[in-house]
Amino acid sequence: MAESRPGVPVWQGGADIAAEFTFHAQHVDFEELTAVAGIQPTKTRGPADKRRPELPDGWEYRRSLRGCDSTRGLLDELCDLFTPPAAALAQYCAANSVESLLTVYVHSPAKQMPELYFSEWVIALCGALNAGIDADIYAYLDDEPDEDDWEPVARTRMCVEFDPCREVGELERITGMPLTWEQGKAVFEGAWSAALVTDEFFTQRLAPLESRAAAVRDFCTDHGMTIHVRVETRSKDDWNPMAGGPGSRGVAIMASLGASLSYDMRFGEDITSPL
Repeated sequence: MAESRPGVPVWQGGADIAAEFTFHAQHVDFEELTAVAGIQPTKTRGPADKRRPELPDGWEYRRSLRGCDSTRGLLDELCDLFTPPAAALAQYCAANSVESLLTVYVHSPAKQMPELYFSEWVIALCGALNAGIDADIYAYLDDEPDEDDWEPVARTRMCVEFDPCREVGELERITGMPLTWEQGKAVFEGAWSAALVTDEFFTQRLAPLESRAAAVRDFCTDHGMTIHVRVETRSKDDWNPMAGGPGSRGVAIMASLGASLSYDMRFGEDITSPL
């Protein structure tokens, strides 16, 4: 979930990044879940740990790194760890009404945002676990904006890239998307909007591909193409339009396409043109 302007001082030398898998339900048997995962949690939240009794129990596993320029290595480590028990975990979660979520936390100077990249293997793992993906981003400008002038203004859009692509005609027919050809790729460029990046943002924009996913994936596999979903955000100051990320349905669509995902976030932009 996005937070804005928490007032933490800016440091030098890259971003601080953490990645965490959480399994949560109204009641979680921590010993049983740990046995299924074969992984010791870094934290659990049971009845005695809750600020409010209505909060769910939580089983968490987190890894973190300081001074990073990309999420790739950290997410690959989690992927290696959770892929072997993924099928058993998915079965356990379905039988016990346990939900799962992958969250990435980033603290970074706004002008030095790290690469926010989720490989097709990470997307596939989250799809297998029926997990959503959240990005909790804290970005700080070197010069804090004047409080009197500060306002939450941002633009967001989603693009889908098919790479490499020699000719877009047949791909347009299969995807049902208007595509442009640029630098050897076929690209669908969504319209800029003021929408927050949420689960709904993903499902609305990926829904046209949902029923075509198998055909699109087969076509791209046959022609040696990769599929990449890129979410772009442009903010006037340091306000973050990320209010979540793809839920289990959005992740499932990307997983069925064999797609990867990245975020291109820029802060302190000159946003003057109307939508």
